[in-house]
Amino acid sequence: MRVAFVAEVTAQHEETGATRRLRRTAELLASRGHEITVFCAQWWDGDHESFEQENVTYRAVTTEPPGEAPSRRFALSLPGALRRAKPDVIHAASVPKHVLAAKTASKFARAPLVVDWYEAPPAGTGTASKSLRMAARAPDEVLTPSETVKTRVRELGANGDDVRVVPNSISVDGYYGPETEGAIESFQSSAGLTVDGMAGPNTWQALVDIGN
Repeated sequence: MRVAFVAEVTAQHEETGATRRLRRTAELLASRGHEITVFCAQWWDGDHESFEQENVTYRAVTTEPPGEAPSRRFALSLPGALRRAKPDVIHAASVPKHVLAAKTASKFARAPLVVDWYEAPPAGTGTASKSLRMAARAPDEVLTPSETVKTRVRELGANGDDVRVVPNSISVDGYYGPETEGAIESFQSSAGLTVDGMAGPNTWQALVDIGN
């Protein structure tokens, strides 16, 4: 499966919870044999358009370093770059301008759009920008790391059936606390799996298959 990730800012630019989550997801899917391309601002040296790391291809949509505000040029260049890639699934970070640009490309490619909404938007829709509300409604599926973020995204207008909680830092071999265990149980229940709170092979496969 060809999966196109959309993130102007990656972990190679700046280490944040959101960028680490994207990198982990991309590398996990690549390790399962999927063809992964991250469409981003260039972070590597040289004038070549792409760079491979950990079996993930990073493709430059823009060459300028990311600024404090999302790049308009990135949003304008993104649909064409995605159409040329012919992805089976588009997986975007929750930057409204870029989500809406990715949605345009997803229609041409006939590929579902999945948005990973890492941080909770402002509570309530009254003060939310129009682009933020449109971005919440545009995806075919929204992934969030917690029930709190899920609630906020639904308040912006996302269909509740299209919003899933996929928690961070699930470790097959390690230990984790009751909050993560509860999140795993919630995911297992929504996915029709045996609810045991353990991140075993079936649960991992269900996580990998999201958007497939």
